[in-house]
Amino acid sequence: MDAMLSHEIAKVVDTLRADQYRNNYSLADMAAISRVPMETFRKRFVSEVGMPPLSYVLHCKMERAKELLRDQNYSVRDAGAEVGMRDPYHFSKQFKNIVGISPSVFVKQAADPNRPKKPRKRKRKDAAAEENAAT
Repeated sequence: MDAMLSHEIAKVVDTLRADQYRNNYSLADMAAISRVPMETFRKRFVSEVGMPPLSYVLHCKMERAKELLRDQNYSVRDAGAEVGMRDPYHFSKQFKNIVGISPSVFVKQAADPNRPKKPRKRKRKDAAAEENAAT
């Protein structure tokens, strides 16, 4: 991807990587880094990267969080804070939207790669069967 990026867009991507996605950059911040007007920057970013700048940043944050959870044994709270998301609930919700599973399930799967990809739903026992078993 980097070989095909213009100098202006590459400068923004490099800044985000160097920061390890810790800070929250607005569209205006990224446009200022690139020294391109905001709307021009947004259009060029989408054209060159394939997604809007803020979506790209969010995806990169989640990839970084996956590394932290899997390889460095960070807690969910600490991984979220490390990628600039101080609210663990917001982090978990965004993680699940991007990755497809919650951070806690991701950690469990990373610890046991043979575990199924999706958590199994428990079957509810029939209330009558429970009453019969209790008596």
